[in-house]
Amino acid sequence: MKTVCLLFEIHQPFRLKKYRFYDIGADHYYYDDYANDEILKRLAYQSYIPAAKMLLEMIEASEKKFKVALSISGVAMEQFEMYCPEFLDCVRELVSTGCCELCCETYSHSLSSLVDPEDFKYQVDLQKKIIFDTFQYDSKTFVNTGFIYNDEIGAEVAAMGFKGIVTEGTRHVLGWKSPNYVYSTAAKQDVGLMFRNTKLSEDICLNFQYGLDAGQYMSWIAESPAEEKVYLIAMNFDVVGRTFHPSPLPTLVTQFHGTATTRTSAPGWATTCRTRPFVPSTPFPSVCTCPTTRCSVRTSPTCSLPTTSSSCQPRWVPTFHSLHMTRASMRSPTI
Repeated sequence: MKTVCLLFEIHQPFRLKKYRFYDIGADHYYYDDYANDEILKRLAYQSYIPAAKMLLEMIEASEKKFKVALSISGVAMEQFEMYCPEFLDCVRELVSTGCCELCCETYSHSLSSLVDPEDFKYQVDLQKKIIFDTFQYDSKTFVNTGFIYNDEIGAEVAAMGFKGIVTEGTRHVLGWKSPNYVYSTAAKQDVGLMFRNTKLSEDICLNFQYGLDAGQYMSWIAESPAEEKVYLIAMNFDVVGRTFHPSPLPTLVTQFHGTATTRTSAPGWATTCRTRPFVPSTPFPSVCTCPTTRCSVRTSPTCSLPTTSSSCQPRWVPTFHSLHMTRASMRSPTI
């Protein structure tokens, strides 16, 4: 049976107000509270709340067979608490059904995973805490900002106790491999690594408004090889509630559960799947871990610079989402 995992992301940053030259030294408050309030409420009442209620109706109509996952940044949750707590009440209703998984990410939807491992762990811990305090839910699946992933990040996330990681199914990384399997991370074999199916996700975001229908969409899944069992579809949550009127999601969910060959689930289901090791189809850039800044940007598999560091060992770092970098390679070279 083929399983479709639906994941929706929500992030709204704190917006800054116009800060003029003559405000320097006179005004030390930098946030635009009016813009934060107006934008968040508009999105919540036009998109987020109707979409959440639609998901709740689909769960009830399917007798709790329909499963879904949400990833809400901590900064967005702060603003919902201040300006629109009604949406958090809707999410609590979804979580109480047992059919909605809450994925964890960085608190401020930041790129700290590429720069500072200590700050990365701090932000993830903050995010886990606000999810538990707000919804009494313990997240087991991690979704990094922009689905960024490499082996360093995978090892750190596995050490934090997560059982599943979601990343982008980019063609240059997967090569001939399919994103429709659950792989395992290099650091820990029992941590599932799921790849977003870019084509199916973008089709919902873009092509339904240009004539694509649910029947054609389902035929692509049905005609895929029988061995491909897991289809991860991820997108922004406002696509469901605001982009389409009416949304194609209820029709798709009816199609998912209307056949004996498909069902819906949440990414956390990956922890119960049989995983397969993921080996990149093409070599990834090697990064010397020598603390010498000039050495850290070299791409040669061997380090020719003299060093007394025992950590100067080259390693292959698989990097996803078109970001060929690690923390070491982001240091500025010494001139």
